[in-house]
Amino acid sequence: MVGGQATEQGDCSKFKGNIPHCCKKTPAIVDLLPGTPYNQQISNCCRGGVISAWAQDPATAISSFQISVGQSGTTNTTVRAPRNITLKAPGPGYTCGPAKLVKPSKFISADKRRKTQALLTWNITCTYSQFLARKTPTCCVSLSSFYNETIIPCPTCSCGCHNSSQAGTCVDPKIASVVPPSGKNNLEPLLQCTQHMCTIRVHWHVKTNYKEYWRVKVAITNFNYNMNYSQWNLVVQHPNFDNLTQLFSFNYKPLNPYANINDTAMLWGIKFYNDFLSQASPVGNVQSELLFQKNPSEFTFEKEWAFPRRIYFNGDNCIMPPPDSYPWLPNASPNLATSPFLFPSSEISRRMDSINQQDRISSLPDVVLVMILSFLSLKDNIKTSALSKRWRNLCYETRNISFKESEYVDHFVSDYVSKRTSFVQYMFNWVSRVPIQVIESFEICFGYPVGFEAKIKSLIEFSISRQVKKLVLDFSSPFSSHTRDEYRYDDFVIELPALIYGLQTLESLKIYACLFDPSRFANIGLKKLSIGWFRLKNIESLLSKFPLLESLSIISCSLDEIMIAGQIREVIIENCIMPYMSCSFNLPNIEIFKYSGDLIFFDFVKVNMILLKEVYLEFGVEYNNDEPSFSTEEAGGILSHLLNDLRSSRTLTVCSYLLEVIPDCNDPVDMLCDVKTQNLVLETHLHPEEFMGIRLLLEHCPNLESLTFEVLSPRPFPPAHGYALERVELYMPTWLKETPKQWAHYGAAMLQSTSNRVQVILHNS
Repeated sequence: MVGGQATEQGDCSKFKGNIPHCCKKTPAIVDLLPGTPYNQQISNCCRGGVISAWAQDPATAISSFQISVGQSGTTNTTVRAPRNITLKAPGPGYTCGPAKLVKPSKFISADKRRKTQALLTWNITCTYSQFLARKTPTCCVSLSSFYNETIIPCPTCSCGCHNSSQAGTCVDPKIASVVPPSGKNNLEPLLQCTQHMCTIRVHWHVKTNYKEYWRVKVAITNFNYNMNYSQWNLVVQHPNFDNLTQLFSFNYKPLNPYANINDTAMLWGIKFYNDFLSQASPVGNVQSELLFQKNPSEFTFEKEWAFPRRIYFNGDNCIMPPPDSYPWLPNASPNLATSPFLFPSSEISRRMDSINQQDRISSLPDVVLVMILSFLSLKDNIKTSALSKRWRNLCYETRNISFKESEYVDHFVSDYVSKRTSFVQYMFNWVSRVPIQVIESFEICFGYPVGFEAKIKSLIEFSISRQVKKLVLDFSSPFSSHTRDEYRYDDFVIELPALIYGLQTLESLKIYACLFDPSRFANIGLKKLSIGWFRLKNIESLLSKFPLLESLSIISCSLDEIMIAGQIREVIIENCIMPYMSCSFNLPNIEIFKYSGDLIFFDFVKVNMILLKEVYLEFGVEYNNDEPSFSTEEAGGILSHLLNDLRSSRTLTVCSYLLEVIPDCNDPVDMLCDVKTQNLVLETHLHPEEFMGIRLLLEHCPNLESLTFEVLSPRPFPPAHGYALERVELYMPTWLKETPKQWAHYGAAMLQSTSNRVQVILHNS
């Protein structure tokens, strides 16, 4: 073995002569120290067990050793992959997966003229978990500022509580100099007695406020007498890192977890100067200062955002003080009690009384306030942040996040494109400040997101990482027609991320104008599904993926064939194209059925008459069809059969088209059965042709309790009186140039093609 060594040799008595380095089946390998003899080294070895972060120092972020395994053969059929790999660096915390076979590694010779290839190569991925490493956190954050004498310490018992009655749990700083070392291999911390009992404390001090700049001092203190930290690193989240002007005695590299949002920075010490954090002692600390430039559009100092949102030390999340304990920044009004000469004594008393009378909402705990905010729109949530210091960050803790382009962008302004770009940036800034790990709902309504594909996908992945329960993705254009036009599915640019197909927490999903593969959905516990602007080739196969589905909405889709079956309680179909002009339903638990669109054949295989609560039928688009698919007699028969199938509904809403055609069926009195409807809603133009249908329907509602007329705007040209527009004459002046004349002829031809009942005549005047 070169580049490393086994901690134990084991029993090698079976071997004679050439004794192996280790004979144990489960050897423990440790890294060699720097300065190891060259005949025991290989490239990238001998780090002393210290590996830097890749962003910190790529040259020392790799460590390797070489081991020769005997009795394993020399072919890819005899060599076996390593198993049960465990990484300790130091202590627990890492979990390693199984070895995966990848492409063989290639090596370049010393003269760089030849490449050799390994027989087999495996990859083993290990992930770190702070919760597996230790039962309690390891670091905390304290805050202070130049304008406030109060120092906000680390929260009490951040990493454990000091037990004064139990000796040996920590060391009093007064006697720390006489405490003997506990041994090199002891990883248990020996802490200095503090109120927080953390190994590391990070202190953030707002030092100076200039006109265009402000300065911060960061100090890291080690309270562990048993461990030092070489090549440490600190990750800080703060919205003003995009304008970091100068950094003293620390190295800096921006981290961009959300594309181009630069609000996260990685800091580490300068080599041979302060990259070594010593044990707890007077020299067991490192510090630096950061100079920021103020940017009112992204960061305002007077809004008390001078403190970080999150800090990580060596990958461990540090405990932050509660937001309501942060030092007050200099934007608070002066205390009235310090200036009694400004107002009469009665006025002071009255004002002080009003200040002391706290409203009931402010007395509620944060968890209740966040619950209240979850019922507000996102725009109203933002307004609450201006109420007081306590409310400033509460809006980011709401579990319901909704981004609607219509609430922020006016489609008819000249700078529409820049407004959309700002809106996308705003969404990114918002999610970067969300501290909670689980959200209830996440909604994006952003029409035709061409050019923003990567950012929109990152936002969707954010919601998936937060275990979202209700997801709404609406990318349909606000200017597009709901139906009647040919669907342009090639215009859809957003595709669902692969992680969403197996998201077990998802209960409600709404996807409009979004590409996805229906066959990839796993049997997740989805209860509500809404699909819009999509071509569904086999909806029956899709529904079989969701055995718990209760509500189904299909909006402006193209359905090649449709058979809806299952335990669904609510079905909504709007403005869909069905080439076969038929739809079958096997819904024994249906309670609500709503349909609007073209007239088709409805086949209800099974309907529970007792459960049916509400039916909505709307066929107004038939008025716009120049060549109807059915005659009025056929349409009347189809709709009479439909009413018979749904006659047990307690609430029935019908349209004016239905009222016009049901009297035209062969025998309307015998064909239409009595319905059990108690609440009847008639959407009517109050046209004379509807009166017979209204009378017929009322005669077949013996259990009717309430009748509602929703009067629609009258149709301008009823079919019974013919079409008002018969001829259009256009006159072109003689001085018109050739190109405008061609456009006029083209426009006249287009107008003529819209209807065969209108005559378009073009004159040269």
